[in-house]
Amino acid sequence: HQCDDPLLATCFSEEEEEEEERRKKTLTRRRTKAATTKAAVAIDCERVRGRDGAELLAKVCVVDDLGAVLFQAVIDLPASSVADFRSEVSGVTRADLLLGRGGGGTNNKNSSSSSSSGLNFFSSKVVPLGAAQERVRRLLKEKIVVGHDLTKDLVALGIRHPRIDMRDTALFFRDDQKKKRKLRDVALAELGLRIQRPGVPHDPREDADAAMRLYLKH
Repeated sequence: HQCDDPLLATCFSEEEEEEEERRKKTLTRRRTKAATTKAAVAIDCERVRGRDGAELLAKVCVVDDLGAVLFQAVIDLPASSVADFRSEVSGVTRADLLLGRGGGGTNNKNSSSSSSSGLNFFSSKVVPLGAAQERVRRLLKEKIVVGHDLTKDLVALGIRHPRIDMRDTALFFRDDQKKKRKLRDVALAELGLRIQRPGVPHDPREDADAAMRLYLKH
């Protein structure tokens, strides 16, 4: 049916706009419900280079959707197995490992009691890889997992997670050539957030929080 009355045509247009607005609101509610079905956590890892050239997990941090730390640790690596600590990026030094072991490390009784307290499990002490894997695996179970270049972090952790529950911001934010953008560039452009400053080691908590903010924004 064609309407020749411009006023009536305007009325039809307004009705269409209202219908479109209702459709958008409905879609938003559905997306919100779907997004809140599962809780979300974000992870970030730092790696060092081993004697055999392989990348070894050195630091891990898991945060919730508010940026609160659920778990963070330096991984217990024999210093002799590390060829390059990449301290300028990882923030891990030989002294960190030696201090962690010398201070009682994971054999300290207080460490085992703190592990049952929940949020600050092992805090930032030196932790055996197996213990870190188990803790992170429990935190990630049945949750949406967010990260930047997430697959690399999960590989470093030796943890599998359902692909349908993975949200990799490195895949979502690409440049004009479809290449992955650095987290620091995306965080600045999308959030106005400055991270990974030159000359300062990366902070896994800060990076995980930035990835989570990007996920929540989009």
